[in-house]
Amino acid sequence: MTARGITLVILLSLPSASLVADELSHNDALRLTQQGIIKPVTELVQIATRKYPGSHVLELELERKKSLYIYEMEVIMSTGQVREIKLNAVTGQIIKDELDD
Repeated sequence: MTARGITLVILLSLPSASLVADELSHNDALRLTQQGIIKPVTELVQIATRKYPGSHVLELELERKKSLYIYEMEVIMSTGQVREIKLNAVTGQIIKDELDD
């Protein structure tokens, strides 16, 4: 295999930048909220849990995919089922809402 072929194999084996999300810290979330870039997490939790009365957030992560900030939440419903809900952290729009496996 030539050097060019090896380089191509390495590049093809790397994950696509568009598919990889950067996980952000709580300090990043606070800074982005204070700068008015994203909505306060309390507001986004209310949006997610309002859809399922009696539900509670189990897990919460802020991610950045390209220039989009996304809050990913795992919410346990009163039935015991867990849902994965993704919200646009800037607009509050629900992007994904499905039962978690």
